[in-house]
Amino acid sequence: MSGKKFFQIDPENRPNQTTRERVVSERGRKELPPGTKGGENMKPDRHAEHKQHAFDSFCKKVLKCEACNGYREISRRKKHRIIRQLKAQQFLKMY
Repeated sequence: MSGKKFFQIDPENRPNQTTRERVVSERGRKELPPGTKGGENMKPDRHAEHKQHAFDSFCKKVLKCEACNGYREISRRKKHRIIRQLKAQQFLKMY
């Protein structure tokens, strides 16, 4: 290394005034309105939310594949019905 300090603190890079606003935590207000127990407006934790989204995605994929399989089965039956009709017509022509 060349001896440079990568993390230099500039003493002139400070805010001019301090802020007088109350710092609120990440979860929101600390004081609760009267009559509430707390936790009514909590969002589910990220892990549970991720599992829910993964399950939703899985369900959508399953439904999409089932629809494709259904359409494939319909076209297969239609094709076989046409072939059976042609064979029946040929059989009737022979006799």
